[in-house]
Amino acid sequence: MSDSAKRDESDPVRAPLYADMAVRQQNEYDRLRTQHEFHKAAMKGQLIRVPLSQDGPVRVLDSATGDGFWMVDVAKQYPKATSYNI
Repeated sequence: MSDSAKRDESDPVRAPLYADMAVRQQNEYDRLRTQHEFHKAAMKGQLIRVPLSQDGPVRVLDSATGDGFWMVDVAKQYPKATSYNI
């Protein structure tokens, strides 16, 4: 990284605003949670739209979908399923 591209931590204008970052992260967490709850309500609580086998093993993959709200709810609805969250 060139010297001109490096952030000058001593410059109050360019220094990272950690408190602001924490607020933005909390706001994003709240937004994702609200979005999840909205979609869950719109689907009348049905998290998985395909029929799952009651006899054989069931595996569920949650790939890069946020903070894992969906997978937690799936694990509650399908306690015998094996869940993978990546």
